Amino acid sequence: MGTTVDSEFIETQIFTNIPLSQPFRQALVSRLWPGTFLDEADDTSLQAYLSQTQREFTIGFAGHHAVETFSDLFLILELIRSDTSMCLAELRQNILDRRPKLALATASQLSTSIELAVRLWLMVSVKITMPSHRRLLEASLPWPDNLSLLEVFQRHLTQPSITQTPGIGIFSEYLNVVDMKKIANIRVLWTNNLGEHLAMQGQTLYIFQHVAAIRQLMASPSSDLFLPHPLIKETLTTLNLLIPHDSPASNTWLRSEISTYELDPELLYRAIPASRNKADFIFWHDRMDALSEYFDRTKPTSILQWWHDRRDMGLWWNYWLIVVTIALALFFGLVQSVTGLVQVFQNAASS
Repeated sequence: MGTTVDSEFIETQIFTNIPLSQPFRQALVSRLWPGTFLDEADDTSLQAYLSQTQREFTIGFAGHHAVETFSDLFLILELIRSDTSMCLAELRQNILDRRPKLALATASQLSTSIELAVRLWLMVSVKITMPSHRRLLEASLPWPDNLSLLEVFQRHLTQPSITQTPGIGIFSEYLNVVDMKKIANIRVLWTNNLGEHLAMQGQTLYIFQHVAAIRQLMASPSSDLFLPHPLIKETLTTLNLLIPHDSPASNTWLRSEISTYELDPELLYRAIPASRNKADFIFWHDRMDALSEYFDRTKPTSILQWWHDRRDMGLWWNYWLIVVTIALALFFGLVQSVTGLVQVFQNAASS
């Protein structure tokens, strides 16, 4: 990338309603994930991520932030990457030392800008200030003043999540988005926040959508400490387990979702083989197990759900034998009643 383009980009105002040009999108990706490059083909595959990013840059958000230019924003990432042990309080002070003009902003505005920088880089929502909305709190990693970002990730996301002995056995072949919807009415809500992946809220399952962006991130050496490659690969494995690549029904459903919600089209190309062995899930084990247990506990509540629920074929056959028996009994009872009425009318007519 030309030095001139990068120099122009870095001094550009972040918050504007004017979309970034293709050269500036290239500069953004190269700055976010050093060591990677965005060509025109990648630009297309990253369109979902870049569209989401553009929404983050809407001019209406400017008043919530301390940063004004991309130079301000990438200073934050430069400081985090240069010293991964730096706690949040030290990070704030170093930002103000390097960029005194940001001292004019409030502490809340600076915190919001730090959160934005992390969200763009690692696609994980962290919260420095207490959000007013409960859902935002539940979906974000808390970042207290005395911890570094790396420590926050290690505590809440990147440490193996297995709380007990790794599970023995396999996840059911019915643990996929199509069957979970048909049998248990579990709906999928797509998320841009990796920290929210596989979280359940009621009958809603959150699934991370940015496959192309997370692959781009994985190619950058700047992020491996924060999001190790095994975690990213396991994330892709969970996608292929829940949306089986060899299932026509799942792929049809996914194409419809991508078209309807303008999702990352790279979701269709989940190259990581899907394992159903519980022991193979280290980082997402607890959430996968919780989803599996919730699904296993559900029972059909309608005739249509009973038809689709073939997790226990013995129970399925028993149910439908009973239904057929009752239906036949009602049918023959109705036939017998109609026959009796006809005979009564014939007798009455003949007399």
